[in-house]
Amino acid sequence: MKFLNRIKPEFWDHRIFSEGPYSSHFKFRRTWYAAVCLTSAVVLAPLIFMAVMDYRVTRHEVESEFLLRTSELVSNASRTLSYFLDERKSALDFIDLLSQLEIAGHGDAFIVNHKGVLQTPSLYLGEILESISLPIPDFAPETKVFQWTTEKGIPLVIGYRYITNTPFILMVVKHKEALLKSWKSSRRELMGFLLISVAFILFVILWGATCLVNRIFRSDQKLIVSLHQVEYANKMASIGRLAAGVAHEINNPLAIINEKAGLMKDLFLFKKEYKGDEMLMGLLDSITTSVARCGRITKRLLGFARHMDVSIQSVDLGEVVREVLGFLNKEAEYRSIAVSIEEAHDIPLIATDAGKLQQIILNIINNAFAAMENNGHLQISIGMAGEDRVALTISDDGCGIPEKDLKRVFEPFFSKKKGKGGAGLGLSITYGLSEEIGGTIEVSSELNKGTTFTITLPLVAEGTDR
Repeated sequence: MKFLNRIKPEFWDHRIFSEGPYSSHFKFRRTWYAAVCLTSAVVLAPLIFMAVMDYRVTRHEVESEFLLRTSELVSNASRTLSYFLDERKSALDFIDLLSQLEIAGHGDAFIVNHKGVLQTPSLYLGEILESISLPIPDFAPETKVFQWTTEKGIPLVIGYRYITNTPFILMVVKHKEALLKSWKSSRRELMGFLLISVAFILFVILWGATCLVNRIFRSDQKLIVSLHQVEYANKMASIGRLAAGVAHEINNPLAIINEKAGLMKDLFLFKKEYKGDEMLMGLLDSITTSVARCGRITKRLLGFARHMDVSIQSVDLGEVVREVLGFLNKEAEYRSIAVSIEEAHDIPLIATDAGKLQQIILNIINNAFAAMENNGHLQISIGMAGEDRVALTISDDGCGIPEKDLKRVFEPFFSKKKGKGGAGLGLSITYGLSEEIGGTIEVSSELNKGTTFTITLPLVAEGTDR
């Protein structure tokens, strides 16, 4: 299983979590199947066709060859016998000559009469004057060859010729299996070549299709992440513009309320009967205090809006953390989440993109809040990480991340909140933002004990002078 997991393509376990008119374009496993099957069919079909044709042609040529050779042997032996008979040689010399013929394929040469009685000894069918178990061939003026299978299932090639002006038939019998021995050796070589070729071609097809679909998969992932990042940036910019508009709209009536409350207090202070009314003075102080609180909130909103514009500026990391926590204080109070900040005294200002830094911190703290139950604890630490880098550590005591998932938390679309509104892009975008400002982000976690994110940032962002 480990080997299979190691060679498994990146896209194999990819799942589509939303359907749309173009969702079929992202079914990478089906694309891989189609590429492999189509390429295999195109490449292997001609190879198999050629192998089958070569197999049949080779067998036919081999059979034709040994049939021809058998025919030639019978003809030559017939001419030899005729010559000896014409020369009136003795029957003994003739028999000795016939028995000494060396015939391939466990061959046997003998003479029979028209009744199938041996006139010369046979190696396999008996002695002189014994009847043979083979069929007596019909008369033919020329040499004939045919195939025959014995009762035991042994295939034979039989050649014969009627000897002119005699009652005798010259017969040559060969074992077909012995004749095909050389062809079978060639067949094994052919099949071996075919199997090796098919295996090599399939390997190349699988490797090529996997690499191709992997590249398409990675390109699509990068494209989708880029589109989501653009969408996310536009959304944040829209929120920033909305926040700026709301802050400005609220500031105007707040200023009027604050002015009128101050005027009312001054008027009441001129009269002794109101000057000593603690309840009345308390109500006026409560109005001015609430106005001041609303002013701080609108100021924070304006700061958030300004950070939406891409710009490199000197920022206080601790102040950015506190600004982000200002948006989450109510949730922390409602859920009784204790938030603590530890900041070293020697932390200098850093030159970076404040908006991206704010988004990074906001995403990680939001994830921490989502992972914690009520009455949880969030610990934030700020310190130096070498001479030219600052480290921001955010730790929670939430549910934690399983060890097998730690390596995938920054992958696009990986999320444990599927079906709960999570798209699996928050940490991926966070990782990309940290790289854009020259930082790094690491995670460590223990299941059911909590998670720690460590962000290291350069004192001067890449491409800027300080």
